[in-house]
Amino acid sequence: MSFHNIGSAAGFDIADILFKAVLKVPDCTASSRYGCITGNPSHDLIFAFFVPHVVLLLYLFIISRSMHIFQINKALGTLFGLASYITIVYTGWYGRLAALLFWWLGLTIFLTLLYFFLTKIFHPSESEARFKIGEAVGEKISEGREKSKRKSDLQKRKRELEREIPSLETRIRAETNPAIRATLMTELNAVKAELGGVKRELSSI
Repeated sequence: MSFHNIGSAAGFDIADILFKAVLKVPDCTASSRYGCITGNPSHDLIFAFFVPHVVLLLYLFIISRSMHIFQINKALGTLFGLASYITIVYTGWYGRLAALLFWWLGLTIFLTLLYFFLTKIFHPSESEARFKIGEAVGEKISEGREKSKRKSDLQKRKRELEREIPSLETRIRAETNPAIRATLMTELNAVKAELGGVKRELSSI
C-alpha cells in the first residue's frame, strides 16, 4: 500500500495532512526538487520530511545547548527548542525553510569533506613544509626579478657614463681657462670612478 493511500479508508489522506495541513510544504516545481512534495512517497519522506527535520532539530539542539542560560538549566534549553520547533511548524516557516535546510546539509557535507581532505590527506606538518617551500620559491623569484631590474638600471647608467666621458674629454681639450679645466678634470675622474664601480657591480650580478 502506498504512503499516500494509507488511511484512505478512514476518509482522509495522512500524507496531505502531514505535508500540506501541518508542515505546509509546497509542491515541487521544475526548478526545485528538494524540500517540497512530488507525490512520490519515498522522495517526500526523505527530502521533504526526514532530511530537513534532521538539520532543523540539530540546529535547535545546538542553540538550546550553546547559550549560557541553557547550559545552566538544560530543561529550559529543551523547552526553548520545543517551543521553537512548534512555532516554526505552526507559523508555516517549515514549508519555506525545508529547501534551505536541505541545501544547508549539502553545504555542511561539502565543508566537512573539504576539512577532512585538508587535515587528513594533507597533514598539517606537510602543509607547513609545502608552505615553506612555496615561500622560498617565491623569495627566489622575487630576488631574481630584483636582480634583473638592478642589472637593467646599471646597464643603462653604464651607457650614460660612457657617453659622458668623451664629451668631457672634448670640453677639456677645448678649454683654455685653467680653473674651469681643473673642474672638468675632477668631474671626468669622478665619472670614470663611477663607471668603474658600475662595471664591477655588473660583473658580480
